[in-house]
Amino acid sequence: MAGLFVSFDFPVSWDMEEIVFILGWVFLGLAWGSFANVLQAGGGRKKLLGRSVCDGCGKRLNWWENVPVLSWAFLRGKSLCCQSPLPWQYPLVELLSGLSFGVWSSKFGGFTGVDFWSLLVVGILVLVLAWDLWQMIIPDWSLLFLFGLTLVGLGAGFLRVEWVEALGAGLGALGFFLGLWFLTRGKGMGMGDVKMAGVMGIFLGFEGVAWALWLAFVSGALLGLFLMVLGRAGRKTALPFGPFLIFGWLLAWLGPRVYTFWR
Repeated sequence: MAGLFVSFDFPVSWDMEEIVFILGWVFLGLAWGSFANVLQAGGGRKKLLGRSVCDGCGKRLNWWENVPVLSWAFLRGKSLCCQSPLPWQYPLVELLSGLSFGVWSSKFGGFTGVDFWSLLVVGILVLVLAWDLWQMIIPDWSLLFLFGLTLVGLGAGFLRVEWVEALGAGLGALGFFLGLWFLTRGKGMGMGDVKMAGVMGIFLGFEGVAWALWLAFVSGALLGLFLMVLGRAGRKTALPFGPFLIFGWLLAWLGPRVYTFWR
């Protein structure tokens, strides 16, 4: 009889030193998420160099108005100077970035080649997350970076995927999403999602990308239903799919290792 077996190889407990180490990377992740927001928000009024300014009136912000997540919560989603609304993307990108860095540090977090390589992958994925949440696009330059890092990972042996499997999984995921794109005439997802699925397939291999895509579709459907129940979205409301792909990608790669097989 066929059955699905699942096993996990993920640490269930940490000592205090490991917890402090992970929290340190969470804070760095929050800062990286804030940087990603700077690249996206404010209609060009925020600058990488110099003081941050209010999106509404252009007034310079105090340092305590720029603390990731906490400032937005303390100010109740409105700027202090002119009471203009602060977009929900600010805390969401920062929070998800912090969580991503925290999960990364529980698996890596050292000073070897694979640690630096994997941190670059997570950092680029956070930038993709910010771009899609703010603008609902996945820029080609980010996919080129991810593709290049994937080739480096395959060549250096950082990934548990052989070249033949990587190519097959990438083409399979790309073809599947391309078919969905044609069936929905581009309304169900963007071409950036299609290309990202292909890169993800190369990175994760057959089993990993299947698990990641399942997570992406299920989490996207559940959030859509939740927003519909709350009256915040309708059947035709467009939601960026990139964040769900990233969620599946990170969990299949960094989360509890899931092994599935049929017998």
